[in-house]
Amino acid sequence: MGDGEPFPSFFFSRAPLPERVELINFKEGKRDKFYWMLSIDNDSRNNEPTGHSALAPYDDNDAEMLDCCDLEDNYEINPTKSGKFITSFYVPNALHSVIVGPRGSKLRELQDNTSTLIKVPKPGGDPIVKITGHSERSVASARTQIALLLLSRREKLSITHFVSIPIYSDIIRRNFLKFKEEILQGPSTRGIDGTIFQKVEKFHLTIVTLALLDEKEIEEAKQMLNKCQNNIQKIFAGRKPQIVMKGIEILNDDPHEVDVLYGKVCLDSKGDVDCLQEAADEILDAFYRNGLVRKQYDNVKLHVTLMNTIFRKNEDFQKNIDNKRRESFDASFILDRYKDYYFGKTTLEQIHLSVRFTSAQNGYYQSAAVITL
Repeated sequence: MGDGEPFPSFFFSRAPLPERVELINFKEGKRDKFYWMLSIDNDSRNNEPTGHSALAPYDDNDAEMLDCCDLEDNYEINPTKSGKFITSFYVPNALHSVIVGPRGSKLRELQDNTSTLIKVPKPGGDPIVKITGHSERSVASARTQIALLLLSRREKLSITHFVSIPIYSDIIRRNFLKFKEEILQGPSTRGIDGTIFQKVEKFHLTIVTLALLDEKEIEEAKQMLNKCQNNIQKIFAGRKPQIVMKGIEILNDDPHEVDVLYGKVCLDSKGDVDCLQEAADEILDAFYRNGLVRKQYDNVKLHVTLMNTIFRKNEDFQKNIDNKRRESFDASFILDRYKDYYFGKTTLEQIHLSVRFTSAQNGYYQSAAVITL
């Protein structure tokens, strides 16, 4: 392209790209090999008909405020004998309605926007969604839009599993029970009773939360975590960091209206913090690549839930739950008196894929998978 020659319009336009698919025949010995080649006409002023529908401008699902950068598009897309392209992928039955929409409206919209044919299986059938189109770009665009829809819906579903690091030792147990007893026997404080304290056996750090919708997804999540073990062991290089639990905090601005009280957690050295962050990123990336979570850039939250109003058990609170309200508590006295309280320390030895709302024999959550340092 010479000086002063303008860039083709498709560099800056959202208009459909002029494209064509050509069959190319190569001779290899006595065998013929056929390839399909997609080409884009870089002279957008020449609008010769191609015989195929042009791809509509990309629809990035503005209504859900999602960005296509949240997902990678390294999809497996294969050519068909007829010169089209196809991709197939698993979608749990519970999410098929997200793709179809009311009376098929979302499915029609997706097909129209991408000039593709999208086949969603009937209820009870093999849960494989297939997308066929005249170009790889159109097929990839349709799959990305579907992935964004599914991710948006998945984030609104109830959490079923979470990747966790157990935080427990005898000294943490003793000091927490002392902390709990002193608060319950101390000044009468609005909203505080014994039921809102977390069980010490379930203290943990959370790396990522998941909504796994069927046995296949649970099995894949177990395999993903297990595949991370070798890399995580390399990150820590045989070291087992000491995790120190000291002090308390809240994440809202008003200490008189608190739903969750946290215990602060730190590691012995900056190097150990960096290793933990790198290990968390390794795990997050594994689940992100499989479309189960959005890409995250925040650091691991180093805090442990000590008190949570969602644990509250009484008749009045059940009425509030039914009305989607929670009764907060006044944490001002606790924050003032126990701001530097020492709970103890433990060793980071394992990372679990934990099952929410369960208990194992040792009091911790049941584990679908466990990896060790």
